[in-house]
Amino acid sequence: QVVNAVYWKGESLYKLKKYIEAQNTFTTFVEKYPDHDQAKQAKKRISKLAELIKDRETNAANELSDSDGRN
Repeated sequence: QVVNAVYWKGESLYKLKKYIEAQNTFTTFVEKYPDHDQAKQAKKRISKLAELIKDRETNAANELSDSDGRN
């Protein structure tokens, strides 16, 4: 039961767009339960979350550079 709770915590964080927390949760899940049925899906989420986090950081950096010099 605990194993499922960890996985679904990651899914909940993903849906809430708490990407770093979700990525950490899925990483913990895969490390602790590598043979679990949902480990493959958790690995896919980790990859997707890495993209989303990178995109979010890029967008934030672009917004900062766009705002420079506008004032």
